[in-house]
Amino acid sequence: LGRDAEYTKQSVLTRLPTYAVVNFVRFYYKQKEQTNCKIRKDVKFNTLLDLAPICSEELKEKLKPAREQNKRYNDYTAEQAIKLKREGKGKGKAQADGSDMDVSQEDEASTF
Repeated sequence: LGRDAEYTKQSVLTRLPTYAVVNFVRFYYKQKEQTNCKIRKDVKFNTLLDLAPICSEELKEKLKPAREQNKRYNDYTAEQAIKLKREGKGKGKAQADGSDMDVSQEDEASTF
């Protein structure tokens, strides 16, 4: 036809998988040499994988209560760790792991 076409495809998750296999690639492309090179030094990856950006809007709404509860829990544990650090290690009664926080909810959908 003598025309160029631009094609874009976007996929979203409509449900979360039971297991997710993630492959971290430790290679990069060297522009000057025009070759792939392996990164030989230790690579550190974040331990939290947030799939929300690739979820459907319906799934995001379904996960919203659990995400909010998880955020409150993480904020609480961070505050407690800071508090314990300020008071001196082990002096405070609050648990840095959040075990003293009441995270019970009436909504069953908000469980982890």
